[in-house]
Amino acid sequence: MGTEHQATSSAMTTLANILTERGAYDEAERLFRESARLKEESDAPDHPHLADAYMGHARLLMKREDFAGAERLLQRALAVLRRHFADEHPGVRTAFRAYAELYEVWEKPDEAARYRALAAGTPEAGRR
Repeated sequence: MGTEHQATSSAMTTLANILTERGAYDEAERLFRESARLKEESDAPDHPHLADAYMGHARLLMKREDFAGAERLLQRALAVLRRHFADEHPGVRTAFRAYAELYEVWEKPDEAARYRALAAGTPEAGRR
């Protein structure tokens, strides 16, 4: 399929997630960046799978305590997902849960609670 194929970039994201769990952060970060670059430069730069690379990379940055960097990536992931899906979609709710996790470790309980409510589909969550 070649290095420019969508399946290749998706496989890179999967491998980067595994490397993150194993603590190989530098290699994982390189793969997340490359995967996102391939997806951004492909025929479908707004494909929902791009959000997977952003969210995985954000989780890695959270482990490195780069909370602002993780937040920027989650913003990009959520923007991509919302272009395709409503807030009730499982992928969007996964992004909301990732935000909640970020804000919990970043010690921002109000934001964490807001995103937990959004992930749960609580109607008043969006009104805060």
